Amino acid sequence: MWTPHQPILINHWLSITSCGLSVQITSTLKPEKSASIDGHVGKTLVPFLPLRKGSRLKKFVRALTHRFYGIFFALSAICGRVLNAFWPIDRSRTDILFVLPESARGWILEGIAREIADHFPGSTAFHYSSYWLPRARSYFFAYYGTVPHALKFNPHIWPARLSTWYTHPKDQGYSEAELREGLNSLSKVFVTCSLFREKLIADGVDAGRVEVVLGGADPARFIGHERGEGIIGFCSAFYERKDPDRILNIVQTMQHRKFLLVGRNWELYPRFQELLALPNFAYCTAEYGDYPALYSRMDVFVSVARLEGGPIPLIEAMMSNCVPVASLTGFSRDVVRHGENGFLFPVDAPVSDICALIDRAFYLDCDVRASVAHLDWQSFSGNITRSLLGPDHTRE
Repeated sequence: MWTPHQPILINHWLSITSCGLSVQITSTLKPEKSASIDGHVGKTLVPFLPLRKGSRLKKFVRALTHRFYGIFFALSAICGRVLNAFWPIDRSRTDILFVLPESARGWILEGIAREIADHFPGSTAFHYSSYWLPRARSYFFAYYGTVPHALKFNPHIWPARLSTWYTHPKDQGYSEAELREGLNSLSKVFVTCSLFREKLIADGVDAGRVEVVLGGADPARFIGHERGEGIIGFCSAFYERKDPDRILNIVQTMQHRKFLLVGRNWELYPRFQELLALPNFAYCTAEYGDYPALYSRMDVFVSVARLEGGPIPLIEAMMSNCVPVASLTGFSRDVVRHGENGFLFPVDAPVSDICALIDRAFYLDCDVRASVAHLDWQSFSGNITRSLLGPDHTRE
C-alpha cells in the first residue's frame, strides 16, 4: 500500500546506505486490518450533491450551508434523532468508523488512524469521504476540517459518539463560529498538545470536550544511541511553515558544525540549491525504515517550525537520545524541559539565539530517551480508545 519513491542522497561529507523515499508515516503501520463498509471507499462514492465539481450551483449550495450553518446543524440533528428512534445506532455492526479525506491515503493521518484501529478491541472500518457515511456506533474524524460538513449531510451520525483529531490551526473554509459549533457537537476533540487545547478553549470550544493526547514513537525501532558524532539534524517535508529560510541561515552561520536534513520535496524550496551548495550540509530522502539509522548519526535535533501540531520527528529523535532544540509550537513544551532534556526558543527567536542553544546542546549531559520513553504508540492508542469507548457508545 505504501508506494516507494526513487532513492536519493545528496551530500558532501555523509556516507549513508540504503536511502530511499516513501511516504512519511508514523510508527509501525501494518497492513489493512479494517475493512470498508459496503464497498463505500474513496472514489467509488457517489457524492451527496450530484453536481459538477466547481459548478456555480454547487458553490451556491456550499455558500448557503456556511451562511446558515446553525439551521443546517439543527435540522440534521433533529432528523438524526428521528432516524435513531426507528433504526437505533447501537445496532450497527461497526464500533468505530474512521473518516478521512481521500487525500489522506498513505499519509500521516491515515497512519495515526490505523494505529488506533490496531489497538482497538472492537470492530473498525475506514471511509474516505465526508459524504454517505455508513452507520456505526461511533465516528472518528481523523481530519477536523471535515467535521462541519459531515454533520450537515449525515443526519444519522448525530446520536453516535463523535470525535476528531485536531493537529494545528488552519483555514478550513469555515468561519470560526461554524467550526466552533461543529466541534462543540462532538463528544471529544483530541488535540496534539496543550498549546492548542488552550487555544480551542479560548475560542469557545467546551473545555470538557477537549483532551490532549501526545503523539508517540516506537521504542523498539527508535533505540537510544551514544552521542558523539557531532551531526545536527532536521527532519521535515518542505512547507513554508517549517521556516526553510531560518534553516538555511542556521547552516550558513554555524560553519563549524555538520548538518543533515532528512525529508522530502525540498527541491521546491526556491533557495534549495543555495542550501545544497553549503559544504557542511547534507540532504537525504529516506524510507521510514531508515529513520532510526539516520537519527543515530545525530547528536542534536533541531525544529524551527513556526506552526506545528507535533512534530512527531521530535519524539522520534528524543527517543533516539538526540538532544532537542525546538521552537515553542506544537507539543515541544509538553516533552522538552528547557535546560534539562533539551532547549526551547520562541518561534520568532533570532538565528543567533538558536545557534547559541544548539552549541549548548552538545554539552548537555542527560538521558534524553528516558524522558520520552512513555510516549509509545500503544499508550497513545490506549488513551484515545478509552475515550472513544466511554461509559457507553452514545453521546452524553
